[in-house]
Amino acid sequence: MYIVMNTIQIEPEFADKVVTQFVSRHTKDNMAGVEGFIDFELLLNQQEDSEYKELVVLSRWIDKSAQKNWLKTQSFKNLHPKAKQASEEKPKRKPSGIINNKITEFEVVK
Repeated sequence: MYIVMNTIQIEPEFADKVVTQFVSRHTKDNMAGVEGFIDFELLLNQQEDSEYKELVVLSRWIDKSAQKNWLKTQSFKNLHPKAKQASEEKPKRKPSGIINNKITEFEVVK
């Protein structure tokens, strides 16, 4: 199994909006038929005394090649319209409310 973790720092006032966007786009229907996709979870840090909220997006895949192949599909582009738009803009800008994000990839060993 292969897991991709996207840890996103969000300005607190935008947290609900960003969570709603992820939930509305990454539905079972939208991911149905995506070869090698297992499931996906959203984790929202509930720490109140932080200057930002942290959202962790976990996606699970049967293997690395399944996840990498999905990145090249129209399905991925449809679910991530701002990623394409941001990659075309110079300098690169983060979507509204997002401070930073980090992608970490894991191979499950046990």
